[in-house]
Amino acid sequence: MKGLTLSPRDRRTLTIGGSTLLLLLTLGKALPAYREWSGARRDEALLVLRREADAAQGARMLAPMRDSLRARRARRAARDSSLVQGRNVPEAGAALAGIISDLAEEQSVRLVSMQVRPDTIAKTALLRVAVRVSGVADAAGLTGLLREIEGGERVLAVRELSVTQPDAAQPETKAEALRFELVVEGLAAVPKGNAGGRR
Repeated sequence: MKGLTLSPRDRRTLTIGGSTLLLLLTLGKALPAYREWSGARRDEALLVLRREADAAQGARMLAPMRDSLRARRARRAARDSSLVQGRNVPEAGAALAGIISDLAEEQSVRLVSMQVRPDTIAKTALLRVAVRVSGVADAAGLTGLLREIEGGERVLAVRELSVTQPDAAQPETKAEALRFELVVEGLAAVPKGNAGGRR
């Protein structure tokens, strides 16, 4: 058998075919690896872009959130200033008695007695305390006291009121004197856990 000889044209064809086959095999292994690497880089880039977008949105929301927090604090401060304050129920009752005493003094009303009536069954931090007051005043002083209690900044209400004139036959030149008894009730803010009494 004679040796196989290839013409230059056949050699070129064989070389090109072998190179093409080698290139296809290389691409067949390299292309999936490249796609995986490219996909991982793309996912990382999208994650970075999402984080950047979240950070930008957070920065935009920071100012409105601060304003909202300020408004909440202002509302809470306004609410707290309208409530009777005390570390426990007895202190809240004493604070209410002090408020009534100050209002009576402003209206030139003479108080004879005060009795604190705390809400002893309350289990929450917002509870009712009441003070029974008896005193002597003229009509203008008593009216002013009632107006200050009901129309002031604090959450107070007159729950009971009785008025008597001790001497109906007194001369007109003598100063008017009305005896009164009233029960004033207010909302008190007491820290949680102290609503049941002294701690």
